[in-house]
Amino acid sequence: MNKAIFYATLAALCNAFVGIFSVLLFQENFTSFEVAFLKCLLAGLIIFIPLLKRLKDFLVLIKQHFKALLLCAFFGIFMLYHFESAAYVGMSVASVVFTLFASSLLCAFLCQCVYQKRFFTPKEIISLILAFIGLTLIFISEGGSLEDFSNIKALIQAILAGLGYGLFLFFTKYFNLKTGFLGLCALLLIGSFYLAFPMILNTHLNFHLNFQNLTLLLALALLPTIGGFYCTIKALSLTSSNSVALIELSEPIFAMILAFTLLAQSPNLSQILGGLCILAAIIFYEFKTPRY
Repeated sequence: MNKAIFYATLAALCNAFVGIFSVLLFQENFTSFEVAFLKCLLAGLIIFIPLLKRLKDFLVLIKQHFKALLLCAFFGIFMLYHFESAAYVGMSVASVVFTLFASSLLCAFLCQCVYQKRFFTPKEIISLILAFIGLTLIFISEGGSLEDFSNIKALIQAILAGLGYGLFLFFTKYFNLKTGFLGLCALLLIGSFYLAFPMILNTHLNFHLNFQNLTLLLALALLPTIGGFYCTIKALSLTSSNSVALIELSEPIFAMILAFTLLAQSPNLSQILGGLCILAAIIFYEFKTPRY
């Protein structure tokens, strides 16, 4: 369990860099569709090139897990990145993050309940309540507005992004995809194929690939894409999809720490309380209460 918590927390830390690097690329005339496609393709190629000597093993893995890889890549890469990117057009960042995290968490817990043919346990209900309170406090502190939710199209897109990630967590655990870097490479390359279509349809390729932009794309490929997905899949091999979904809610906490460290943005009281509520939800769900 300690290893599972470590990997899920590390995944959240890696994913916290997404916003910082993506915003910098948006400022360089990259569209969200281009960023999503390029970082996945670059990440897949970074893994694939060293694995060329294991090409036979790679092809065997794809053949053995073809349906599972297609499904998980669709939910975890295409749905997450495509709909999250599209939602930013009509909603604030705070609103998209809140909606995405809330829907992914609820989806992961619901899938587990449906699979096990049961209702939420008291422990799950309390953990979900604490998590949603924490997300709400962070949402409010970051300037989230209820007016954002009046944009039905963007709201649906953010929900679909969250549902995609929640389903990715569940099905990755369900299919038991313990495939290491070979499996991760397959997921990223298949996901890049999916993401190529919206990029072609929604962009005119106005960006310029200079040293700075390539460095940012490389950072996105290495940290949140390779690092985040690898640690998430590793955590799923050690614990339930519910635990991983809940622990990865610590991402906004790491984002606050990074903003404070790199951008000198001090967290306010609401953010701190929100982070404490999320930590309380994780601790309550993950650690057993001693009986006397």
